[in-house]
Amino acid sequence: MDRPFIMIFFCFFWIMLTSAVFAKDRSSLPPNTEGTLNRMAKIHAKLQNINLTYRRDVMPIFEKKCFDCHSGRTHYPFYYKLPFVRSMIDADITEARAALDLSSEFPFGGHGLFSTDLPKIRLEIEEGEMPPFFYRVMHQGSAVTEEERKRIFNWVDESQKSLLQNF
Repeated sequence: MDRPFIMIFFCFFWIMLTSAVFAKDRSSLPPNTEGTLNRMAKIHAKLQNINLTYRRDVMPIFEKKCFDCHSGRTHYPFYYKLPFVRSMIDADITEARAALDLSSEFPFGGHGLFSTDLPKIRLEIEEGEMPPFFYRVMHQGSAVTEEERKRIFNWVDESQKSLLQNF
């Protein structure tokens, strides 16, 4: 009778000892405060609003002018089947998607932070780098018009302003 009592006591003692030794130290973990959750909710809401205006104002432009290289929805030209041309186009598309992949909606995927996408988009269009010269030559109507530039720049500026607000 004495032996089972000792075994139960030993097991209880062992469980208490191991739980104390192997317990996680939660004192160094960041607190899950309401302020942090509110900030995350605000960022999420801002990104959703930016995406809504992107879909309404900018995505139709990008679909016509940018998606051939910067998305998974490429419409290959008739001359794509030529061996030398094919490898050049494939290399350009690979490079373009690595820089900015528009396959998904905003925030765009495939690379770094969305906060760097906005100024980069503005700069590339402002300097006339996008769409590239040879693409514009081979695809009539692919150049970004002044009205389209204004819509894109307005979206970029308003989106950046929204992201920086209250931070």
